[in-house]
Amino acid sequence: MAVTYGAFDSLIEEKVAAFLRAKPGYQQFGQSNDGAVFDGRTACTHVVWQTIARIVTGKHYTLDQINTYAGMPYQAKASNGLPRGMRPNEVATLIARLRLPYKIVYDQSWTYLRGKAKLGPVMYAMRYGNAPEWKGETYNGVRASAPFAIKGGKTQLTGFEDGPHAVLLAACRKATIDGKASNVAYRKEPNHGSGSRPEKPAYDIITTAQASAEYNAYKSRLGRRLYAVVPTKAIPTTHI
Repeated sequence: MAVTYGAFDSLIEEKVAAFLRAKPGYQQFGQSNDGAVFDGRTACTHVVWQTIARIVTGKHYTLDQINTYAGMPYQAKASNGLPRGMRPNEVATLIARLRLPYKIVYDQSWTYLRGKAKLGPVMYAMRYGNAPEWKGETYNGVRASAPFAIKGGKTQLTGFEDGPHAVLLAACRKATIDGKASNVAYRKEPNHGSGSRPEKPAYDIITTAQASAEYNAYKSRLGRRLYAVVPTKAIPTTHI
């Protein structure tokens, strides 16, 4: 695949992408102080907000601290007794307590999310099984298959296909792929850094069509309402 990159949608997006390259350790696994989230197992949303908080405020919060600010119980579980991640009402509590310029939105289009990313990183919920895969990777005997990411990609290739997952949209930019005009998204998917999957990509580069597909699969495949969290104004660039 031959890819030539053009302009980012905004200067903020270019700076956010550069920040993520400088801080690849923001992953679900391999962090210290993560007991509240089962050693990172349920921390996808926590990592997204840990990253956004660092970008916006310059402050680093551990995953356990993010859990506390969200008002979540230690090692929170759903009514069926299984470990659970952060719920929208807890995201709202976290945003308020950290004074982040963000709001929760539902049922918005991918185009809307892309427009908001010009102001700062966006969180959106997606179906993990729709994430483009890391070409050449093997996991539990399963080899990665198309669709592939342009760079990076999903590495847990089985066992979580219908899992709801939180990711961070860092940036979009124009590109030419194999001679055809296109658009790509720099999208951070935090399910990395474990003993069996030690890779720590700063972000994945995928087409905006792939990003839109994984976002919309949250509704079409999982039957859930489309859910995202977007900046309400341009974030300060002091800390990035």
